[in-house]
Amino acid sequence: NSVLYEYLTGFDHLQFIGNLQKISKEKILKTAEKIGITNYLNKKVQNYSLGMKQHLLLTMAILNEPKLLILDEPLNGLDPTSAIKVRELLIELHKKGTTILLSSHNLGEIDRVTSNILFLKDGLLIEEDIAKFQHIRFEISVSDINSATIFLKEARIKFDNIGGKIILSNGKVNLNETIQLLSRKNITIMDIEKKILGSEERYKKIFQEKEQVL
Repeated sequence: NSVLYEYLTGFDHLQFIGNLQKISKEKILKTAEKIGITNYLNKKVQNYSLGMKQHLLLTMAILNEPKLLILDEPLNGLDPTSAIKVRELLIELHKKGTTILLSSHNLGEIDRVTSNILFLKDGLLIEEDIAKFQHIRFEISVSDINSATIFLKEARIKFDNIGGKIILSNGKVNLNETIQLLSRKNITIMDIEKKILGSEERYKKIFQEKEQVL
C-alpha cells in the first residue's frame, strides 16, 4: 500500500523528504517539473487522481537520485502521454547509473524499458535476456485485404494474413516498400500498428512447455 497523506499537498510530501535528506527546494521543484506535477503540486492529495498519485510517488522515489530504485507497477493508472514520459525518465535514470528493479504484469511495457527480465510463476524463477529473441512486427489494416494479399504475393513480399491484417515481421520486408506498393494499387491503409514482441511470447513458450510437461 503506497502511503500518501490525503490532507497534505504534493509539495508537503516532497518537502518532508527534502528536509530529511537535506535536498534544496530548487532541486525539489526541478524534479517535480521533470515528472510534470508542478500544476497540482500545491493541491491536497485528496484531490489527486490515481495517475497524479503515481506521479507524486515517482517524484518522491527519485528525489535523492537513488542508486537502486524498486518500482511496483509504476505505469498503473497513467494515460498514454504520462506513461511515455515515465518510460523515458526510467531509461534516462538507468543511463545515469541507477539500477531499476521493476515489477509489472504488463509484459508489453516491460519490453520497452528493460533487456533483462525475471519470470516468476508458481515458485518458478527464470532469468532471460530479452534482446536474444525480441523482434518487431507491423500489423497493417487495409481497405481490401483480398486484393492486398494478391498484390503482395505477386511482388514476392513475405507476409502473413492473420485476422484480416497484413503482418510484416522484422527483417523479412521493407515496410516502406509495402506501403508504396499498396498505395500504387489504390489499397487504402487504415492503420499501421508497431508491436514489440519479446517477453510475452517468451513467457507463453516457457510456461506452456512447463504445463505440458506437468
